[in-house]
Amino acid sequence: MPYIIIALVTFTLFSINMVYAAKPEHAVLEPPIWLQTTPKLAPLTSTQELQFDAKQHQYLWLPEGHWLEINPDLLNQFIISAGNTQYIQQRLQVHRDLLCNSKRCQLPATGHNRIIAIQNHLDESASFRALVGHYQAKRDSFRRALKLAKPSVLLTTQQGNERYYQLHKDEEVTLFFPAAKKLKLSVRQNMQLPDRNGVVYAYVDNVLTAKVNTINSLAVEYSDKNVGLVNSDYLAIDATNT
Repeated sequence: MPYIIIALVTFTLFSINMVYAAKPEHAVLEPPIWLQTTPKLAPLTSTQELQFDAKQHQYLWLPEGHWLEINPDLLNQFIISAGNTQYIQQRLQVHRDLLCNSKRCQLPATGHNRIIAIQNHLDESASFRALVGHYQAKRDSFRRALKLAKPSVLLTTQQGNERYYQLHKDEEVTLFFPAAKKLKLSVRQNMQLPDRNGVVYAYVDNVLTAKVNTINSLAVEYSDKNVGLVNSDYLAIDATNT
């Protein structure tokens, strides 16, 4: 029996994309990995936005060669520190440690891993949004994009071309595969109609296989296209029951 993939779309742009990068490096922005500190230091969740209670501390992981990007307004609500452990921390100073403009502040990458401590210093709950960036040197092995009979947007950079198909909220697309496949599902948000809760669900034979959240931040390199930053996941379709 052929495998069936259904992508349930709750935002407006997505692509099942397999493309080689033309250059060895390009910048990638992803949601940060948040940490739990008890009973031991370990990954807790990966999300672009986290809700803080009043005076609450949280920690995120910033690996070697990665930078942190936040909205400058958050510096009025949160105290941010960085260090090698959750116990040895140095408070960040805007003019000394951060690169800021009117839209974003960046904590530059370093040659070692860091733990970032974040404290809500308000007497009320507050939301903290952040992205972690790095340069991806590994070439993408997915080279062929699947074709859909849908309106599309073509994005062109030094890394090559990517075609994204435009779908309406709650629209479903069904694809049939008679044999084993490995797919890369990439999603971008239509920033003309932004949705902070945008997500794509992929099902293989009616089993939920992937959930890909959209990133509600404009991809500045495609500002004329009004699309958001990319987020991706991978699907492996087994041939054992084909």
